[in-house]
Amino acid sequence: MDADKLFDAIGEIDSGFIISAHARRRARRGARLLRFAAAAVLVFAALGIFLSTSTGRAFAENMRNVCEELIEKLFPPKTGTTLLEGQDSDLDMNAHGEIAPEGSVLPWADYVIYVEEDGNTIVKSENYFRLSRDSGGLPEMYMEIVQVPDISADDLAAQIIAQEAEAGELTHTGTSLPSSERAFQTLNFMELTESGRSWDDCIRRYDICENGKGGCFKITTQYFLEASEGFGSRCAYYLSTFEILPEQG
Repeated sequence: MDADKLFDAIGEIDSGFIISAHARRRARRGARLLRFAAAAVLVFAALGIFLSTSTGRAFAENMRNVCEELIEKLFPPKTGTTLLEGQDSDLDMNAHGEIAPEGSVLPWADYVIYVEEDGNTIVKSENYFRLSRDSGGLPEMYMEIVQVPDISADDLAAQIIAQEAEAGELTHTGTSLPSSERAFQTLNFMELTESGRSWDDCIRRYDICENGKGGCFKITTQYFLEASEGFGSRCAYYLSTFEILPEQG
């Protein structure tokens, strides 16, 4: 069949058949996507059920131990110097964070941060790190690290500001945007009263940065005003050591 006859034959095909064929292909693609989504839901549901069993909890604990061993091996202890209460002070620090063992797939970014262990209480689980220090009944002093999935830094900042406004305990006193020297967007909140500031006023700070996996790190630091040059300065130095690690490939 020459080219002219071929074009004539194509022209005689009912356009309804062509549209129907395209529709069938779209339907097949849609069905495949639905099957994939359903399979993903089943996998995450099965994983959740597994981790709720004693075997699953033991597996998760073993993964955490492997993670800690990796961090200890790759990031040895170090000493840093910062200004505390007006004087240069040495901080003896150990690395903490989250590193997925090679071959595992987790929705969180790997990271490491150096902190002091002496004088602090540290609690860790998957996607959760908390360091706290006894405040003697005053506003709690802590640093907390979590990753929030499926959100941009700007949207997370807006969410935090709205939540703090609704709680009504602290006043938003300012926001610092990321720069060439700092990767974080920082939100500052403080307890303010009509009588002015007091030494035991609560200060809360949120440092936010995107984690490269569609979500964000949210690092919350809280202390009281008089502890700004002590615990507050310590946490600021810890934060300066924070590093998001490249994906293993």
